[in-house]
Amino acid sequence: MTPLYKFTDEASAKSDPAVGAFFITDTDTGAWRADVCIPNVQVWDPAQDTTASDGTVTHTYQSGFFIRIAGSVLSSPGAYALPDGWQAQPDFAGTP
Repeated sequence: MTPLYKFTDEASAKSDPAVGAFFITDTDTGAWRADVCIPNVQVWDPAQDTTASDGTVTHTYQSGFFIRIAGSVLSSPGAYALPDGWQAQPDFAGTP
């Protein structure tokens, strides 16, 4: 599995000596290297899910900034291990 890293916020991830190296600053806004990074990963504990009467499930996302970085390019003891049963997925919408 690709390592998952947790930070208080994205600014903290950018300032991390290992993880921040994968943030490209050669554009006006900067960007995470798309070839090896999946930023803004949403993490939740299914035990905290709520289900509406129509069957719609709502996740309670964990706080913080989570990012996956391909394991072959970064070997760091700082990888975050999800507790048993927890889920993680990319935040394709850009917001939790």
